Amino acid sequence: WVRKDSGKLNFSQEWVSIKQIIDDVIELLRFQISEKNIQIIQKIPFALEVFCDQRNTSTILRNILSNAIKYSMDGGQVFLDSEEKWNM
Repeated sequence: WVRKDSGKLNFSQEWVSIKQIIDDVIELLRFQISEKNIQIIQKIPFALEVFCDQRNTSTILRNILSNAIKYSMDGGQVFLDSEEKWNM
């Protein structure tokens, strides 16, 4: 956030598949997931796109999912779902 406030952080917003970002994050966390024998259950359609900075969104989702794994019991489940809303 310091880099954002100082103007040294560039945002590159584009339409991207949120499922693709989540799949990439899951792959990065694969070791943690398998070590705790966590089951990841997704109900996110690949076609669902969001307008975002992909790198920053990935970082945020990685932190959220990492915490979900950390605070889940061994052999637990983490559910990922989405809901499409338009506010124009």
